[in-house]
Order: sequence, then structure tokens, then C-alpha cells
Amino acid sequence: MKGVLIVAALVGAFLLPNAANARGNSDPRQNVSSYAPPSPAGDPVVEATHWIGSGNMTGTRGPWCADAVSFWLSRTGHKPLASRVVASALGYGARLPGPKVGAIAMLRSGRYWAGHVGLVEGVEPDGSIRLISENWGHRVAEAVVARNSVVALVDVP
Repeated sequence: MKGVLIVAALVGAFLLPNAANARGNSDPRQNVSSYAPPSPAGDPVVEATHWIGSGNMTGTRGPWCADAVSFWLSRTGHKPLASRVVASALGYGARLPGPKVGAIAMLRSGRYWAGHVGLVEGVEPDGSIRLISENWGHRVAEAVVARNSVVALVDVP
């Protein structure tokens, strides 16, 4: 078991683009400068997966979920969101009637109508959504969220 953990740690150090940040480095500029070139496919979800486990790569202070979505969109040749406000994603593209891989999802967060934003990575058989999001525990993370927690889905043109 100890050998497996050592191998996993070594593999993680080489595969995670932000391994330094995963070890507690809080300087987001170091993450960006050590990160590989943008995803060649132009797919924001592919780009976002490279950042799973990392901290704030945007260099902004305060809530950064919309900043990270803009960062991933920009790095894949798409226009960024209009502002740092989650609701700005509503005007980004066409509203979707249901989940679609690659869509921008706005989630209800506590009492706020749209308090969080991320990218749809997949849809589970029960209709729940696999989301890549940011600023959950101060990291980029994957999570499965209930369909009813998503208040809006927007297509990425």
C-alpha cells in the first residue's frame, strides 16, 4: 500500500499541470507560467480538466468562478464572459432547455438565484450533471449536482 501511494504521488506530480499549487503554492501566476499551452481542440471542458485540483489560476481576488470560466473560454479561442458576475453568463449564448456537454451551467447558491457557474462535463443517467467548477474549497473540482440546482444552461457558440 505504501508503494502505491508513493507511485500515485509521483504520477500526480508529473501529470497535474498545477502540481505546485496542489502542494499549497498560493501564487496563481506560477501556475499559469508553468502550465502547458491551451487545449488545441478549442474545447473549454478539455481545458478545464487540465486545471482540476489547482487553485485560482486567474490571479483575481474574491469569488473567481466566473473568472475561471472566462479563462478557460479565452484559452480555447472563445470570447470570455462579459463580466466577473455569474449572471453575465446568461447573455453569453443561447439558453438551452436541458444539459449539454460543454454548456455553461449556472447554479443556485444558497439564497442567490445564480450564485455559481461552471462547465457541464457530462450528464448522468438520472439527469444529474457532472460539472467542472472552480472556487469549491478554493480549488477547481468536478462534482455531480442535481439537475434542479441548475437554474440556467447556456450554449458556448
